[in-house]
Amino acid sequence: MKAYSGPRVFETGDVVNVNGEEEVEITAEAQDGEGAVLRLITSQGVEETIRIDGKAFKHVKKLRVKQNCMFIRAELGWYSDPYSVKLGEDDTVFALTNPVYFKHAEN
Repeated sequence: MKAYSGPRVFETGDVVNVNGEEEVEITAEAQDGEGAVLRLITSQGVEETIRIDGKAFKHVKKLRVKQNCMFIRAELGWYSDPYSVKLGEDDTVFALTNPVYFKHAEN
């Protein structure tokens, strides 16, 4: 997973300095994940879920970083409720990234 803010590129573990509710482009890629669900998760919960239909997959999302949003990460797996951050008994997570962190400017 990568985050883009203007010409700057951020990878997992990096900190993105944001002003206000700045828009950041998030790119997540998966290989051999056919049939699984890719979840983009922020500090506020599940931002988006995408079912993967092919062997190679790439998803680009424009994320407006809200003031209380501290990170985003990607997760790949099978979920009984893909919008719940609480995993069910039969849910399986088989890949996840470290977060990209957001540092908000002081007002």
